[in-house]
Amino acid sequence: MEARNLAPLPASVSHLEAAALPISGLTAWQGLFDHGRLVAGQSVLVHGAAGGVGAIAVQLAHEAGARVVATGWARDRDTAVELGADVFVDLDGEPNGAREGGGSAAGAAATRAANWRTPARWTWSST
Repeated sequence: MEARNLAPLPASVSHLEAAALPISGLTAWQGLFDHGRLVAGQSVLVHGAAGGVGAIAVQLAHEAGARVVATGWARDRDTAVELGADVFVDLDGEPNGAREGGGSAAGAAATRAANWRTPARWTWSST
């Protein structure tokens, strides 16, 4: 193992968490850059933005200069925004979302996605 491939383990990260990081990180990287060919200025939708792969995907996409639209439950909003999400789609959504979407799970998800909630720091621009 070459020293350039190693990094010190922060005290706040357990050995179990550190062991899970490479597969989550590689999955996020491949999805964004190898398969998605993400470049600065593009927008990317990250489902489950506070989860293992999603949290890394949000950070990688943000650092790459992409506009990051993140999904998650209301309780995950602050985490997603802190990681770099520009827009957060609350999956808890509006109470009548399922009815407006025709009663199906897909319809409810589509209705919730249409009701984006933007973080306070997000500024809409025409670019």
